[in-house]
Amino acid sequence: MISINIKEAADILNAQCTGTYDSDKHIKGVSIDSRNVTENSLFIPIKGMTVNGHAFVKDAIKKGAAATLWNKDEPNPPHDIAVILVEDTVKGLQELSRYYRNKLNTKIVGVTGSNGKTSTKDITAAILSQKFKTQKTIGNYNTEIGVPFTLLSLDEDCQAAVIEMGMERKGEIDFLADLVQPDIAILTSVGLVHIDNFHSIE
Repeated sequence: MISINIKEAADILNAQCTGTYDSDKHIKGVSIDSRNVTENSLFIPIKGMTVNGHAFVKDAIKKGAAATLWNKDEPNPPHDIAVILVEDTVKGLQELSRYYRNKLNTKIVGVTGSNGKTSTKDITAAILSQKFKTQKTIGNYNTEIGVPFTLLSLDEDCQAAVIEMGMERKGEIDFLADLVQPDIAILTSVGLVHIDNFHSIE
């Protein structure tokens, strides 16, 4: 998993850091769910349609988070933790994952398609794990949030990773593939899933 100090994280995101913190303190790993925060991790609150992750930063602090991203347009950032101010926490998550992916020597298999992505991912990872230290997407974390989270969760000594990528709108796979930079790509099928979001199967 990603391990950098707070100042490095802020510099990667070209962001200002406020609150109470030691700039040399190391962040180890990230969390997007306050229930799963680990000691010294970076909490990344996501603002959704019905739930705003910023409301759970205090819970993340109690569980030992070392820092948090924070949308600049959200009021009342906390003062008792390192707060990295960004325009959009989702984009911050994605940019951190891009930085980390470029540091990794891991060979990555990208899996996408209309059907069979998760089973193909699991089978591929099982085969690779016979010879290499292998990690894979947890569950179906295959979105613009789940994919960067998965990348940031890879161990530095991971030799092979199988990353699942999903799509609900045009251009999403292009974006995810640019983040993942797969060495090998598996396309399982092209069907009518999510056809409502497109003009045709072509």
